[in-house]
Amino acid sequence: MSALLRRTLLRALLALMALNAAGGLRAQFYSGSQQEYGKNRVQYQDFLWQQYRFNAMEVFFYKEGRDLARYVAQAATVYQKELEKDFDFVLDERLQFIVYNSLTDFRQSNIGLVGVDGQQNIGGLTRIVGTKIFVYFEGDHALLDRQIRSGIAHVIVDQMMFGGNWREMLKSSTFMSLPSWFTDGIISYRSQPWDAQLNNSIRDRVMSGRFDKFNRIEGDDARYAGHMIWKYVADVYGPGVVPNILYMTRVSRNPESGFLFVLGVSLKTLTQECLAFYKDRFADEDRYRKDTALEELHIRTKRSRTYSEFKQSPNGRYLAWVSNEMGQYKVWVYEIATKKLKRIVKGEKKLDRIVDRSFPVLAWHPNSQVLSYAVERKGQLVMRTYTVDDGRTDEKPVHLLEKILSMSYSPDGRNMVFSAIRDGRTDLYYYHVIGNRQEQLTDDQFDDLDPRFVDGGRRIIFSSDRISDTLRANAEVALVNGHKDIFMFDLETRSPRLTRLTSTPGVNELQPAQYDSTPLHLPERSGRDPQPLPGPLRQCGEPHRYHRALPLFRGAGAAHRSATLHSGT
Repeated sequence: MSALLRRTLLRALLALMALNAAGGLRAQFYSGSQQEYGKNRVQYQDFLWQQYRFNAMEVFFYKEGRDLARYVAQAATVYQKELEKDFDFVLDERLQFIVYNSLTDFRQSNIGLVGVDGQQNIGGLTRIVGTKIFVYFEGDHALLDRQIRSGIAHVIVDQMMFGGNWREMLKSSTFMSLPSWFTDGIISYRSQPWDAQLNNSIRDRVMSGRFDKFNRIEGDDARYAGHMIWKYVADVYGPGVVPNILYMTRVSRNPESGFLFVLGVSLKTLTQECLAFYKDRFADEDRYRKDTALEELHIRTKRSRTYSEFKQSPNGRYLAWVSNEMGQYKVWVYEIATKKLKRIVKGEKKLDRIVDRSFPVLAWHPNSQVLSYAVERKGQLVMRTYTVDDGRTDEKPVHLLEKILSMSYSPDGRNMVFSAIRDGRTDLYYYHVIGNRQEQLTDDQFDDLDPRFVDGGRRIIFSSDRISDTLRANAEVALVNGHKDIFMFDLETRSPRLTRLTSTPGVNELQPAQYDSTPLHLPERSGRDPQPLPGPLRQCGEPHRYHRALPLFRGAGAAHRSATLHSGT
């Protein structure tokens, strides 16, 4: 048998194995039930699947995920038309969306144990198997929209570059190898807007020189670099050249030839021009930045960890934060006067899997002696309280809720307010500490985030993407614009009519708080630093939820003392 024939038979065998693996995926959703087969992940609940079937797609969901499934169907219908127009390519197969109520549920799924590279899920990307797109709700419909767009864009790019059937894909993958910045970059460009967070992430990498050796970048750096290049190409040469570049790349089986044939410049020259453009742009932005007086905390950090949930005790004596490394989280408490650092808890194991950085969630008690934090353990939500003086930790379950996104104590310490997920909705809950029970304050499809007590605990301010200031529990599921404004809820009257504090289309207001008698918020403008808005609302902080390891700082002034992580390389 000749060597050529052996290679051909081997490729055919590999293709058949891939088809068998895809067939196993279909079996999990057959007739709306999940079939057990082979190797299983640990599952803490049964998944009884149901289905919506449309002309262009199928949407699978379970339990109380009906609203999420209806939202995904509406959003996917709109985004598929937009992306097919952007790519100048029409999908001829029905898409299948598998909707999970949370990332915790997604990690229990058997999907992906065979034949799928789990690396594609790290960093918030959707998992794609053929035309199957797996999405999970993170408490914010804007993030869900990003997953839907990313999944559709991924399917379109795969079919454009490698063909729609296994023979074409086998032939294309044999003769063409695309760098990750090319594919991940175009998917990111078509699915994620150029907002302040993305601007800062790319800015840090450009100004630190991490993109200078372009051929060696990988992982998140490759995705950010690709996003930057595709945006530069669309801005300079026009968005219409993007599908032409993809087509010529497939024809020539070489990405460099694709850029050269369409743009008339080599890929090396293009990347040099792109880097020079963004270096000049970011340097120009830096000239308008104002430095904040910060005092460095001499705490050792690691580049492999992400840091979040920076909280200072009300008396200013302690700082607390969360670190996460490959899914293993740790909660730290730092005493400023003595410079003592203590790890109070460590959870989960370091595994090469999807990383859930949404917990633990921290909140200081008003007496500054108790730190509460919410964690998820074996699919259950748990509230723990750590006492600073004696190092004791108490634990109690939180019933009826699936996930707590943020929380805050009332001034008297008897109650808390949660932004939490239940049945695929992110609403506000008034929690009674002693009775371990909560009252639901809002109940609709809109996302209510970052709640804080104000006016002596009589009112609650929060960020929301709602379009109306009136609470309507039975409103129909509809698409949301994703932009956050600040609202206020009156605890004394429990009126369904909210007080709208901001109305700024195109600008996100995040993390509201009260400074003296004046409310603060965090406005985020696309591609630039936060800017103050007219009226009593003023700027506070930087728009980063998660931060890579760099020196820790705290503000010099008592009013602005907080633990933060300076964004950089």
